[in-house]
Amino acid sequence: MSARYTLFTGNKTFSSWSLRPWLAMKMAGLPFAEVRIALRTPESKTNILSHSPSGKVPALKIEGDGETRTVWDSLAICETLAERHPAALAWWPKDEAARGEARSITAEMHSGFP
Repeated sequence: MSARYTLFTGNKTFSSWSLRPWLAMKMAGLPFAEVRIALRTPESKTNILSHSPSGKVPALKIEGDGETRTVWDSLAICETLAERHPAALAWWPKDEAARGEARSITAEMHSGFP
């Protein structure tokens, strides 16, 4: 599966949402370009909206196979990458009960920040 990835992030020091897919891609050894968008500036919202339909970062642009698409939200990005690169990104435990618990913990942590 040949693709070019561009990850649009905010400040990874203060935004764990931006940090999550960046870490996943680094850990998996996936080549990607990173475009960091300055947050909390008058231009932030416009800049982000030009890359992310949600108006938030992170967003991942996937180019390849004659198409370009965008996936946004850190969990959606990580799940998409895991599907596209299962050997490199097998995050969930193989055991069904452990996998359910891991997904619950991840979802709770992800949705717990307003």
